[in-house]
Formats: sequence, structure tokens, C-alpha cells
Amino acid sequence: MKKRSHQTLKKSDLVNSVYNKIGYSKKHGESVIDSFFNIIKESLNEGVGVKINKFGKFILKDKRARPGRNPRTGENLTISPRRVILFHASSNLKKLFKP
Repeated sequence: MKKRSHQTLKKSDLVNSVYNKIGYSKKHGESVIDSFFNIIKESLNEGVGVKINKFGKFILKDKRARPGRNPRTGENLTISPRRVILFHASSNLKKLFKP
């Protein structure tokens, strides 16, 4: 993969990396990437966290309702409860970015 500054790695870049490093066709590489992300999405949808060694973990957190304020109008309101996905990087991944 090319080193980019201030740009985003896209799915097509991942597919090209699979193609270049492993040798699968691009169509097969895209299928592998899609399957990987689908497994993560399905697990989170079932309420199961996903931990990838030496990379990090995806977890679900239920946030309760809380008071809030519309910054534009100043009106008080209640922010509804919701479920959010959090990613926590592993210590190995964090070490890569220390100065």
C-alpha cells in the first residue's frame, strides 16, 4: 500500500492489497474483504464484541437517555437512548504511533 498523508484508505485499496500480496483475483479479494466486514457487522448486530489480536476490539455500548441542549436555539431537549459501536486499539497498534 502506498503511504498517504491525510487521505483515507478505501475498500478498493484493500482489495488491491489482497491482490498484490496474496495473489487472489481482485474479484476474490473483494469477496474476502466483504465476508470479513460482514462477519464483524453480524457479530455486533447479535450483541457480540469482536476482538482482533494485535489490532483492537469492536464493542457495543448502550447509552442511556440524557438531557441536552440545541446549540442553535438554546432549547433544552432529551437525547434518546441509543446503541453505539466503539473501537479500542490494542497496545500493539498504539505502539506503532508513538513518537
